[in-house]
Amino acid sequence: IIREDGVCPCVMTLYYTGGATPHTQEMISDPSRREIIDSTPQIRNIHLANITSRGHTAAAGVFVGLPERPIENVTLDNVVIDVIPRDFPYCPAMAFNCPDDMNGQGLWGRYVKNLSIRNCSISVDARSALALHDSDGLDLSHSRLETRGDGAQAVTLENVTDVVIESCRQSPCP
Repeated sequence: IIREDGVCPCVMTLYYTGGATPHTQEMISDPSRREIIDSTPQIRNIHLANITSRGHTAAAGVFVGLPERPIENVTLDNVVIDVIPRDFPYCPAMAFNCPDDMNGQGLWGRYVKNLSIRNCSISVDARSALALHDSDGLDLSHSRLETRGDGAQAVTLENVTDVVIESCRQSPCP
């Protein structure tokens, strides 16, 4: 699959802002852990492979689960993503609990469990090629993370447990 010139090639969120009213917005944007009930949404067991995505402007991908039910078991295998930033702040996720400005961001996730990134190439502007927060289980292997900005980190992890990174390369974009 080859995809070109979009906003963000992959968005998975359980904090969708669409349809939120002033009455419901406070409740559905609250990041507090809640009891899991039958209607608690879930996203799990997603495998994305053999995809090339170029010229996207907002972020390489956004994954936002819930504290009580993270997005689970996501694999990116042989995926190439190149992000070219816009000239203004932008968030592609239409989701609560993620940054308002993801312009030029790589993969960004919060409340994700068991994210596997293998044989991938992610090229971004001045932000991290991968930023993961409040998550458990990252397996990053045989991948290239390229950044165009001075001092940009390839990987940013905040409150992430069970991390394995092997045979990866960080390099500046040409």
